Amino acid sequence: MSPATNVDTPVLIAGAGPSALVVALTLAKNEVPFRIIEKNQQFHTAQRGAGLQPRTLEIYHFLGIVSDVVARASYLKQLVLYKPGGVEPLKTVDTIPFAEPTPSNPYNNGMMLGQASNEAILRTHLKQLGYEVELATELTGFEQHDDHVLAHVNRTTDGNKAHEVIRCHYLVCADGAKSIVRKQLGLQFSGETLEEQVLVGDIQVQGLNDEVWHRWGDASSILVSLRPTETPGTFAFVLGGNIDHQQLLADHETLIQKLREGIQRTDIVYGQATSVSEYRPSVRMVNEYSKGRVFVAGGNFSLRLVAMNCDLPNRFTHPAELFQFNLGWKLALVEKGIATPVLLSTYTEERIPVIAAMLKETTKIHKDMMAATRENSALEAWRRKSQLKQLGVNYRWSSIVLDERSADIPGKDAADQTPLDAYGMEIGEEVRAGDRAPDALGLMSAAESTSLFSIFGSAYHTILVFSHGSALAEVVLGVVGTLPQNTVRVVMITPQGASELPAVSGADAVLQDHNGHAYTAYGASKETSTVVIVRPDAMIGGIVFGGDGVKKYFGNVFSAAVV
Repeated sequence: MSPATNVDTPVLIAGAGPSALVVALTLAKNEVPFRIIEKNQQFHTAQRGAGLQPRTLEIYHFLGIVSDVVARASYLKQLVLYKPGGVEPLKTVDTIPFAEPTPSNPYNNGMMLGQASNEAILRTHLKQLGYEVELATELTGFEQHDDHVLAHVNRTTDGNKAHEVIRCHYLVCADGAKSIVRKQLGLQFSGETLEEQVLVGDIQVQGLNDEVWHRWGDASSILVSLRPTETPGTFAFVLGGNIDHQQLLADHETLIQKLREGIQRTDIVYGQATSVSEYRPSVRMVNEYSKGRVFVAGGNFSLRLVAMNCDLPNRFTHPAELFQFNLGWKLALVEKGIATPVLLSTYTEERIPVIAAMLKETTKIHKDMMAATRENSALEAWRRKSQLKQLGVNYRWSSIVLDERSADIPGKDAADQTPLDAYGMEIGEEVRAGDRAPDALGLMSAAESTSLFSIFGSAYHTILVFSHGSALAEVVLGVVGTLPQNTVRVVMITPQGASELPAVSGADAVLQDHNGHAYTAYGASKETSTVVIVRPDAMIGGIVFGGDGVKKYFGNVFSAAVV
């Protein structure tokens, strides 16, 4: 049963960027009501963080929006570096080499999509589920109580402000590092501010090839980057070097003149700069991501790689959507009364080590790139970092992860001081509990072929039973029968070459691993039956060998429903 306190809405989300919208869509998929508010009076139209890494695309797959995203987005384009004079190319290079999809990694390449376009797609899918962002509604403060939160908001209509107090069980703040929530909770940023400063924004341009990414100059004089966007005629720009930032921010014509000076071409026609802002990279993160019933989502960190001054933005390095997907399914279980609030503490527990590792690694990349720029080899510094695909991000140390197959997991014991490989920089090939759940193609039933990514869902756990016979699956189904309805799906997978599919009453599917992809990806053996528990965020929650392991895992996660 859900928490007893009467509320206006179970969850209030402040902010309407990608992170907030992912939390909202996850709650909607889990049929948990919420409200989502945004202080601005209209939605922005800027590119901002345009990078989408493979793990983000996977999350969008599970939320049911990836086809719309891929249709609008593009892969990273070739980068053209120009000689002085601005017309003759000096070099044309691939920013990040294209990687062919594999059976376990169907989304194996990052893509570019402006944040405004990304948010519009998320909002469209939210609207289809009955939810809309409430604009011109600003969170101004809150009061925490044992069983609820009182959120104070100001709603502006036709220039008139009206105050509203919203009673909710949980408050999720995703409205930026300057949020009133972060300040009121007393969360501290730690880290450093880096030296480089640039102007970034969007500008309308005619007469420039929109099939490549362009760069002129260097930091010793004037640096200009123009990247084509999904909107024809609009380019994302980076302007750096010896420039007067404040003057260029204040005057559009001066900005255009400085772009002309840096590019040194007369055949380009500049239109309106639809957005312009100053950017100075900093490497900071908050010390915790929740207190009581209030959570901070979004980045709540800062690092944006202006690689080779070509603006490879922070969403290429920071798995924000992954964490909000993480928070969403946990909030849903608690709100439904299936889990106790203790589960929500794992949001910070699982997030902090990943962010710390990410900041450490991306700071190194940034410094390598800025040094390499002077040596004209920054692209190699970027290319070496395939881990930025985020497919190695893991929670192996998490208190709710159970692994009966692997011993000596760093961080599992509080006394263990072994450094965590949270970002998967040296994770190796063996899949463990806490890792991303790989895809696998060619899973055959009597009627059709399917994949694991077609089976996983954001509103339920999926139990994969790797076994020849039906005995283990029947044991697992016996345990699942004691759990709340519609929270777990059971799929039995027989090995490649199995003569026939066993009959397993109650299983959601019985499939043969026709090409061996699933057994290979999950390290399963034909000789030893194995159970893999996949969480709603498509992370492996448990790898166990029998019913007792299944009971133990769900005893931790479904802690309010399992005796």
